[in-house]
Amino acid sequence: MNPGRFESQARLAIGTGKGTRLDEIPNGQGEFGLDVTNPVPVDGMPAIQIYLRFLLTPEGERMQFKRAGCWGTPQFAGPTDGYDLFDQKGKLLTRIYVNAYARGTSEKAPRGFRYLGLHGVEWVNLGSGGQFQALFDGRK
Repeated sequence: MNPGRFESQARLAIGTGKGTRLDEIPNGQGEFGLDVTNPVPVDGMPAIQIYLRFLLTPEGERMQFKRAGCWGTPQFAGPTDGYDLFDQKGKLLTRIYVNAYARGTSEKAPRGFRYLGLHGVEWVNLGSGGQFQALFDGRK
């Protein structure tokens, strides 16, 4: 067994700790989460699945998702992954881009979506100047 290989795989699974802890990558350009040059920062590969499961349509419905590929993004730590988002009937809604090499997972939603955080707080992107509104989610 190669200990160096195991260590690099473990880092890939839990995050590298090289990226930001902020909700948005500081040197990102373009529409948050919707442009490959401004991906959603998440902490490790498993966090991608968690983030996508908490992302909701504007109507508050959960979505299906499928990995669309991987893009080299030299301005960020590691590559950026793209996921196609589908409504419950299988209709393609958009593609979202995430970068799994951050030190924390964003709780922001891309424009046109809602994010249900881990603590029952929902963040809605108001789409004007990066303003977000926190809504209490009374669901159990």
